[in-house]
Amino acid sequence: MQLHPSSRRDFLKTVAMIAAYSTAADRILDQVAFADISALAVDDALVQLPLSVTTFATLRNTNGSLRLRLPGTPTTIPNVIITNMGNNQFAVVEARCTHENQPVNPRNAQGRLVCPTHGSQYSPTGQVIVGPARRDLPSFASAFDARTNLLTVTVPGLGYRISSVQLASANGARLQLTFPSLTGQKYEIRRKLTANGDWLATPFATTPEGALTTNVINGTGQALSVYVERLTEIGFFGVLRVN
Repeated sequence: MQLHPSSRRDFLKTVAMIAAYSTAADRILDQVAFADISALAVDDALVQLPLSVTTFATLRNTNGSLRLRLPGTPTTIPNVIITNMGNNQFAVVEARCTHENQPVNPRNAQGRLVCPTHGSQYSPTGQVIVGPARRDLPSFASAFDARTNLLTVTVPGLGYRISSVQLASANGARLQLTFPSLTGQKYEIRRKLTANGDWLATPFATTPEGALTTNVINGTGQALSVYVERLTEIGFFGVLRVN
């Protein structure tokens, strides 16, 4: 059943989910990331996406590099390549070749980002080294906080904030959603595949291995945990208060 979007105040929690890639062969990491989303003011033109570097093993060391979709961003925003440049500096560039918009791979052993389609090569900060590409890769401003190990990537032109990035096993068929509840209130779970898509009601389980047959759960005044089926590597889940 397709549902119209509800008021932002009705959604108690919204979660974005991604998978990250770290090799030229597009091998999916053994973890997926998911992040809480909160709306920003309409006139706020920037979104900051904190990524916990300690949870992405590839980014822990100098020259570590991976390609991923920033959690919660629409499909109009290309995947990015994040590279640890050393001294708490990170480069974040679009992973889309400026020659013919083909995917670019993360940094290789020779220190280059390579487009395997036609051979264009870039530096980790996006400068063209070898053609046929003539334009540099667009870059994103970023800042790393060594105290919290959070990398914040700023993406212009959106209207919500991504935070609280966590990891879960990519091999697991289910994701656990935990949220505060109020006694007497009812909650349901909705999902959508893209940031601008329609929310769809989705059944859930109340135990890790339980049947995915529950549609509404009653609040208890305490935090509730429900379990939803993970059908794709990219998507959104929302916890909706329905009364």
